[in-house]
Amino acid sequence: MIYFDNAATSFPKPNTVYSEIRRCLSKYCGNPGRSDHKLSLDAARKIYSCRENISSLYNFSNPDAITFTYNATYALNLAIKARVKKGDHILISDIEHNAVLRPIHKLAADGFITFDIYKSGSDKEVISSINRLKKVNTSMIIANHYSNITSIVLPIDAIADYAHTHEIKLICDASQSSGVYPYQLDKSGISALCAPAHKGLYGIQGVGFIINCDGVVGDTVIEGGGGNNSSDRTMPAFLPDIYEAGTANTPGIAALDTAVDFIKKITVDEISYRENLLKKRFAEGLASIKNIYILGNPDGNGGTISFCHKNHTPADMGHYLSQNNICVRSGYHCSPLAHKTIGSGEGGTVRASFGYFNTDKEIDRVLSILDNFT
Repeated sequence: MIYFDNAATSFPKPNTVYSEIRRCLSKYCGNPGRSDHKLSLDAARKIYSCRENISSLYNFSNPDAITFTYNATYALNLAIKARVKKGDHILISDIEHNAVLRPIHKLAADGFITFDIYKSGSDKEVISSINRLKKVNTSMIIANHYSNITSIVLPIDAIADYAHTHEIKLICDASQSSGVYPYQLDKSGISALCAPAHKGLYGIQGVGFIINCDGVVGDTVIEGGGGNNSSDRTMPAFLPDIYEAGTANTPGIAALDTAVDFIKKITVDEISYRENLLKKRFAEGLASIKNIYILGNPDGNGGTISFCHKNHTPADMGHYLSQNNICVRSGYHCSPLAHKTIGSGEGGTVRASFGYFNTDKEIDRVLSILDNFT
């Protein structure tokens, strides 16, 4: 099997991740923060170790401001809804995932906020678009740093500078950029960064997080037990506890802690370099295959590329590749805004997305199979 669906979830994981999950489940998987016995305390220590490890990877100095969630979608919903106020105006990009578009649409449909969509492009084009759309009540900009369907990259540093200058909150969706972009959050104007464990960080599904760079303690989305201040009827009014109701996914967080060790050992720059080389090889090969064409920008950062066939639907191509034991994703990839931006037609595109464990040999094998698709 050849796996080119890393933008959905990375596969395989580092061997150390599998080992740590087994070790957690058999050695220290108590309920963190609930008891004074060894299993509970060891679980809590592992979770804090992961907070520290994430802080180090993103160059952020406050581990206590990291909130664990179930996934990036939950993290984005929480980061937005904890900071938004009735009457606010919000700007989102034209490459946002439904994890942003749907909650923003719902808030607008409920009459709670208004929003506009700014254009992707060069640094100058993006900032110009944001500036044209900004209103007196614009309180938040949301930026999907790396598109999940093609290598379109938003200029996050330029957007952060603009947001800081105009005292606007900036929420960064780092679902596709985490693990391949060297964030410097202590020096950034990003208010909150959201990411999942299971994509470019090589953890497992069921864990996401918010790095609350601005330290905001806003409204809660869910309430419940957390181990602290149990006699109170309200959630503790401090990070990270206010946003972490219920039992944490200790095995998943332990896996993420170990996965971050793997990334730091290889380095973000090396992983990014490798993925871009694989994508470049694949793009050059696609360009020589009759009737196949690439959509979006294949030259930007990120190991993701979208393509179509002049005579067949993306679904047909995806099925053909699956029959040849090749894993890609066809369709709209939960990102209709981005598909509209790149001009994909009915049925979306076929997306190939590469990870650290893919090889040149796999690229050449898939290109050969595509060359035989008529």
